[in-house]
Amino acid sequence: MHSISEIGIYPSDVVMLAIQDKFFLLRDKNYRCSNTDKLIDVQTRIISNDILQDYANYIICTIDSICSKKEEPEHFIENKRHRSRTYQLYVMLEQIFGYLLPAMSVSEKLGFSNLFKFIDNSIQMFYTDSELYIPASNVEINLLNSLITPRVQLIRENIQNNLGELIRLQCDAYHVEGKLELMINKNVYEKALNKIKSTYLNHI
Repeated sequence: MHSISEIGIYPSDVVMLAIQDKFFLLRDKNYRCSNTDKLIDVQTRIISNDILQDYANYIICTIDSICSKKEEPEHFIENKRHRSRTYQLYVMLEQIFGYLLPAMSVSEKLGFSNLFKFIDNSIQMFYTDSELYIPASNVEINLLNSLITPRVQLIRENIQNNLGELIRLQCDAYHVEGKLELMINKNVYEKALNKIKSTYLNHI
């Protein structure tokens, strides 16, 4: 186990702690974050499998939260951080389940490429409400309604309509309170699980 200083993070760099779904600011409320400032996110879990499988189950189950507009996507319209997280989850789902979907149209490809300019992981949002509670633009709402939601709905249909045994996934959400649940074809699930785990293991 490495200390945070051994991986290039020093205690003085840490300006925020995220523990479960609670956020602790370590500087004054009007503090202006710099590029070297860090956020440490601590998640504790009681799980019956390994941590990568638990996280993979969460990613897969966000199919339902995006389709149902609950958990993080519930606050897409008014909260920039939740919008960014919705974009990130959608991009992951496309990478994991895209093989089940029809090829994107020209307009969908354009929308997908535009998504990345809206992703913002700035710590400053936690220090300044005016940088967090920014209403979604018309472009972002259109991306949600014409690209993200329809494509994720197709994913949900296809992972449940494949021939074979269906299994029920259940897990706690990360970052927000809530329990997620999804029915998925067992073979599709195992393929998705292996892809997610291998992706993370290859980047350690």
